[in-house]
Amino acid sequence: MPNSLFSLTVLAQAAGRTGWEGWPFGGSGPGGVVLASAARIVFILAVFALLAWALRRLFGPGGPLRPREFGTGHIGERRRRAAARRELHASWRAGRMTDEDYAAARKALDED
Repeated sequence: MPNSLFSLTVLAQAAGRTGWEGWPFGGSGPGGVVLASAARIVFILAVFALLAWALRRLFGPGGPLRPREFGTGHIGERRRRAAARRELHASWRAGRMTDEDYAAARKALDED
């Protein structure tokens, strides 16, 4: 069984090669050590980005594994207030209310 994958791996390890000598992770080829270091950094960042994306999908707002006590009711309220502020600001900019009325309505909206 000299052609099996296992024996090739054992022979490569015995020769001092680990399999990470190729371009993306080795220091040979165009660019040498700089490209090898950049490739390592990009690879690690990609792994972390994938992990963060997966955790966000699973445990983020509306995620299937998010505990129920971490509700998302506050998100709708925050969006409602932001829409009311935008509408109030648009009315003030259009001249449909005075500065004093705008300030009073904005204060009432912020206190709510």
